[in-house]
Amino acid sequence: MAAVIKRQYLDGDGKRLPSVTEILGNLGWKYGALMGWANKVGRQGLTLREASGDAAKVGNIAHDRIEAWVLGNTMVRTDQPQDLWDRSTVAFESFKDWWHAENMGGRIVVIETECLMVDRELGFGGTADLVCLLDG
Repeated sequence: MAAVIKRQYLDGDGKRLPSVTEILGNLGWKYGALMGWANKVGRQGLTLREASGDAAKVGNIAHDRIEAWVLGNTMVRTDQPQDLWDRSTVAFESFKDWWHAENMGGRIVVIETECLMVDRELGFGGTADLVCLLDG
């Protein structure tokens, strides 16, 4: 299994800052949707550990495919299991449908992907999936 690398956000003095995800999690904002999902997988006879591992992998694959596609590249399935690749296709195709419906290809200039940002004044950090210029 690949090691999980957790991003760290630091202020000017090297002090670790919380991420946006940590802050939202501590506020409890992410739990409502997770409760419905946990109930669903439990009814399917899966433990949360079994279901969340694959769900996270599917999400990561979909994220990587979308990023490659937005940048004009093609991500080729290599070491991902076929079933996870296939499951990621739902999110990937949904994103492309939205992108085309909104004519994003003609409206966007990509500036950067996976852009780490820190707000030293407010004391938190985060990573933007996509930074772009929209409609000039």
